[in-house]
Amino acid sequence: MSDERIYQPQPGPQWEFLATPADIAIYGGAAGGGKSYALLLDAVRWHRVPGYSAVLFRREFADQTKAGGLWSESIDLYAEMGGKPNASDLQWRWSLPEGGRSVIQFKGLAQESDKLKWQGAQLAFLGFDELTHFTESQFWYLQSRLRSRCGVRPYLRATTNPEPDSWVRRLIDWWIDEHGYPRRDRAGALRWFVRKGDDLVWADTAEELIDPEHPKRLPRSLTFIPASLADNPALTSANPDYETTLYSLSAVEQAKLLRGNWNARTDGLAFDHHLRAVAVSAPPVPSGVRVLCVDPGGIRNPMGIVVLRVAADEQRRAHVEVIHSQRWWGPLVEVQGVILDIYRRFRCTELSIDNAHTLLVGQLEQLLGADKVSHPRGSESAVWEWYTTLRDMVAGGTVRIADDWQTLHEDLERARVVGTEVVLPEYETQMPASDTPRNAKIHCDELDALLRSVPMLARYTSRPTVPDTRPRAQPAADGHHPGRMATIAGHTRGRPRLR
Repeated sequence: MSDERIYQPQPGPQWEFLATPADIAIYGGAAGGGKSYALLLDAVRWHRVPGYSAVLFRREFADQTKAGGLWSESIDLYAEMGGKPNASDLQWRWSLPEGGRSVIQFKGLAQESDKLKWQGAQLAFLGFDELTHFTESQFWYLQSRLRSRCGVRPYLRATTNPEPDSWVRRLIDWWIDEHGYPRRDRAGALRWFVRKGDDLVWADTAEELIDPEHPKRLPRSLTFIPASLADNPALTSANPDYETTLYSLSAVEQAKLLRGNWNARTDGLAFDHHLRAVAVSAPPVPSGVRVLCVDPGGIRNPMGIVVLRVAADEQRRAHVEVIHSQRWWGPLVEVQGVILDIYRRFRCTELSIDNAHTLLVGQLEQLLGADKVSHPRGSESAVWEWYTTLRDMVAGGTVRIADDWQTLHEDLERARVVGTEVVLPEYETQMPASDTPRNAKIHCDELDALLRSVPMLARYTSRPTVPDTRPRAQPAADGHHPGRMATIAGHTRGRPRLR
C-alpha cells in the first residue's frame, strides 16, 4: 500500500474554487473560509509539470512570513510534496525526475510601481491573497504576465474579505445582492467580459462578446465563490473557539467577517429580518425623550432592540417615532455591553427591559440608575395586554407611530400571541412539527421590544382610547389570539422576505 498522502479541498465552496474553469476566480468574502489553504492548494496542483511557474502575492511582503501568512502556511504542505524551500527568496522549487523544474514564488507589491518589475515574466498561475489590498491597476497589469509554454493554461485566482468601497466590490457586484450579501444562486456562475476603452462589457456567454472586427479581443471569464467559517469544518474542529473570537468584533466587522457583508460600513449598521447586516447612515438623534426598549431574547433567539422618540402634543397624545430597530445575536456575556452602547449612542433617557432577566436588570440599574430603568414583567397576561393595548392606542389615535420600519408595521397588524411570545402565523406553520412556537419568535423580536414600551407610553397620555365597539376576540383553546387591523401613519418600505 502506498504511503503517499492525498491533499484535496473540502467539499463545498473550496472544492468549487479549485474546480471552476474560470479564467479569473475570486474566493472568500468572510473570515475562516479556508482561503489561504485553497490558494496554496490551487497553486501547487501543477508542481509536477516541467517549466511550471506560479507567483502568490501579498501587498506587503512581510505579511507572507507572519503566522498564518501564505509562506508560513505553505511550509508543511509543500515540503510534504517534495518541494525544496529557499527561505531567503521565499521560493519553493521542485526538480523533476524527467528533467526540468517547477517553481512557486511568494512576493509583495508594496508600491504601485512594483508591478513593473514583472515585465517579461511568464506565469502559468497568478494568485492574490487579500485582493482588496491591491490596486486595480496592479491587478489588471499583472494579468498580462499570464503566459506560459509549460502546457498549463494560465489562470488567476484571488482571495478576499469584504470591503464596501473597494474596486473589488464593484467588480463582483453581479454576485452580490442589494443588502450586500453573496447571492447563492449566482455563486460560482461564470460571466464573460471584454474591455472596451476603460470599461468592462459583460455578458452571460462568450459568444455574445465576439466581435468580427476585433477577432483577437477574445472574452475572458470571471466568477465569485463565497465562503465563510461554516464552510471550513477543518478549522472549526481544530479551533472551536474561533467563532467566539469573531463575535468579539464590532458589529460592522462581524457583518463583514462572520456574514460576508459587502455593504457594511463604520458609519452605522442595522439588521434586517434575516439577521443580516445592512449598512445605513447613522440616524440623526432628534430632541425629546428617547427610550430604549429591549427584549433580551435567549440562547436560541436574538435580542430585539428598538429606540423610540416619544413626545406628547397639546392634546396629550403620544407621538412615537422609531429611530432605530435591529436584532442582535451574539454571546450572552456581551448583551449588557451592547445595550449600554446603544443607550449612549442614541442618548436615551430611559431603558425598558423585560424583568425576566433579573441579573441583567440589576446590573443595568446600577450602571444607569434605578430611575432610568423600567422592567415590566412579560408574563402571558401582560404580553397579551400590551399587545392589545398598543393596537387600541394606535387605532384610536392616542399613539401615532411615524414608522419607517415596515417590519414593525406588518408585525403589529398580523401577529398572534402564543403564551408569552409574539408569532407571525405563516412562520409558525412553516416550522417543523418538532419546533415550538417560541422558535418562530425569531421573526418578531423588534415587536417584542416595542411592546415593552407600552407601560411607559401610558405616562405620556391622559386621553382614554377611542372605544372599540367591535367584538374583542377571546383567546382560543390553543392559546392563539387573533389580531385586529391597526392603522399606522407614516412612510413605509418593503419588507424583506425569506428566500
